[in-house]
Amino acid sequence: MIRKLILGNQSYSQLGIVLFGSLFGLLLTVASIQLYIDFKSIFDNKKELISSQFLVVNKPVSLANTITGNKAVFTPEEMDEFRTLKSIEKVGFFKANRFRAQTGIALQDQEMMTDMFFESVPDEFLDIKISNWKWRPGEAVPVILPTDYLNLYNFGFAPSQGLPQISKGMAKMAPMKVIISGREQSETLTGYIAGFTDRINSILVPESFIDYANEHFGKSEDAGISRLVVLCKDPGDSELMDFLEQKGYETNLELLKSGKMSALLKMALSIVLLVGFVIVLLAVLGFIQYAQLLMSNSRYEIKNLLHLGYSPSFLFTQYMKFYALLMGIVLLLCLAFSWWIKIVSTRFMIEKGFEVKAGLSSVALVSAIFLVAVFLLLNALNTLRVIKQLGQAEK
Repeated sequence: MIRKLILGNQSYSQLGIVLFGSLFGLLLTVASIQLYIDFKSIFDNKKELISSQFLVVNKPVSLANTITGNKAVFTPEEMDEFRTLKSIEKVGFFKANRFRAQTGIALQDQEMMTDMFFESVPDEFLDIKISNWKWRPGEAVPVILPTDYLNLYNFGFAPSQGLPQISKGMAKMAPMKVIISGREQSETLTGYIAGFTDRINSILVPESFIDYANEHFGKSEDAGISRLVVLCKDPGDSELMDFLEQKGYETNLELLKSGKMSALLKMALSIVLLVGFVIVLLAVLGFIQYAQLLMSNSRYEIKNLLHLGYSPSFLFTQYMKFYALLMGIVLLLCLAFSWWIKIVSTRFMIEKGFEVKAGLSSVALVSAIFLVAVFLLLNALNTLRVIKQLGQAEK
């Protein structure tokens, strides 16, 4: 009966608009937080994105390099410039062979010999762990091949030459001959394929082997560092991209595009999250205005109840029960719609090959409850203030 008296003078159309605004703002905020968490877990997943954190950088080869014979190499000062960038964690360089190298693999009583090049990078930049990635004179030479090379053989060269396709395991078991020569001398070594890399598109051998062979068979002095491998936190970092563009350096543009997309996606989600907070704030202000209008329309009834001996705290409780009921419904609807959005987005990400956790995150749940609690707290302070004012006016 009391509740009907103090709540009977409300505008249901205005109440509907306020509740819809509250639901929309809260849903947009919670859904944005959940999507941000899901995408961030994908971007931060090193297993899925490890290749995008490493960039191989080189200088472009110009016509002047071709005519003059000068090499497009990095100076120590230019390497130090990379280290000053905030997104760069480590900088390494390729060390190339300066001797002639030939390798051969025997398959079905056929030995294929070909001229080859070798390079080495610091062990920390390798994406595979090999326990015996060391070399000493007299030992077999371990070699890491790009996975793309094996694919080119299996699906390009082998069918055209009538040769068998080979798996990675079989390739590792195939005997390899390595012939290095220079300075009118040569040496024949055994070798083996130690693994395959998806990160670096080069034929890699231990640095100790490169140093030994260059020292004993190298035809010229060190030509300099022509390629760098850098570990960066975010390939899409604007500072890094601007630096590469300004210097004219070349790298894998697809990795930069991926980094740009992740940066744009994070920015878009952040903007949506900000819009959600603004809508929630406007909804709070609208609800406060609605509550003030409701109590203003019930001013006569409130004064009479206070005159009859009802305490301000009792009337405050009646209003807050009503507001809590409304916001409870808004919260449940918000969580239900957020759950549905989570199911749809998870299904989409799984279809695209990404792994995300099922269900709403605790951060999204706590955020929804926190926003509703703030909503009720602000309305409670406003309601208590208005009732006290009416009580003082009655006196």
